[in-house]
Amino acid sequence: YYYVEKEDQIAAAFGDALGGLLSVAAQNVIVEFSTEQGAGIIIDRLHTPFKTTHVADGRQVCCGDLLSEECKDILVDLLLPAAFNTGELESGDFKIGTLKVSYFDVASAGMQATHIDLVVHRAHVVPVDMEANLHVSLQRARVETVAALEQAAQLADEGDFDGAREQLEQRAKLISTLIKNAEKKGDTVVAAIARVL
Repeated sequence: YYYVEKEDQIAAAFGDALGGLLSVAAQNVIVEFSTEQGAGIIIDRLHTPFKTTHVADGRQVCCGDLLSEECKDILVDLLLPAAFNTGELESGDFKIGTLKVSYFDVASAGMQATHIDLVVHRAHVVPVDMEANLHVSLQRARVETVAALEQAAQLADEGDFDGAREQLEQRAKLISTLIKNAEKKGDTVVAAIARVL
């Protein structure tokens, strides 16, 4: 319990209480995505507020520190070459790259590193009942909503209010579809976050 005598003491009291609940689990987290050599894969764009740098075969993202139970999302746009232009390749799993995460683990007081092979399943024909991953769809919706808002603002500044309204209505429809899909699958977290968008 805290006795708050003045309004300007609220932030300090809240910060002290919150600090007791949250603890740093990993420091100086670095995520490095390297594409598979010779596969013709191109990293088109990284959607992240964190500092990114180019490395030999990909990109490196400095994510800073992570609190216990905290998640940080990085959306990556990739350009993949056609896999079946000759008809010789069979459907199957294809390695597109490697994800390396390194950080200082506070609990063990030492550096840790993890490597993960990134694999996608490619097929001649996309199944009609195939559904997009909800969490990836949510991150896409977040990025595309920001872009739509910026585009709508630009159109409004140019006096094209109908165009601005159309941009926002299209975005609202897509978000509504995402919410319905999340609710259908029982994912209340994705549905709730999508509503905020």
